[in-house]
Amino acid sequence: MLTGDTASFLRNQPCDLLPIAFNIKERLHDFGLHKLGQISAMPLSQLQAQFGPEGKRIWELAAGHDDTPLYPRLTDERIEGKRHFTVGHCPG
Repeated sequence: MLTGDTASFLRNQPCDLLPIAFNIKERLHDFGLHKLGQISAMPLSQLQAQFGPEGKRIWELAAGHDDTPLYPRLTDERIEGKRHFTVGHCPG
């Protein structure tokens, strides 16, 4: 479990921040679970009973546990430019 400021910060965050499907977020709200602290305070078995394996992930994320590897975000580098041509009389 996390301690100190991190735990306090997560406790008050909305469950809508979880990277889970929208319909699961709606179900969490239907159960009266609106904050991550409410989710992490629940017994894991209750979340697993309602959401299956996804319930364990929800509980872990709400408690600040995430073993997902971090990958750098690749950015697209785009260079744009404009050229203007004027049509005129060419000496010749």
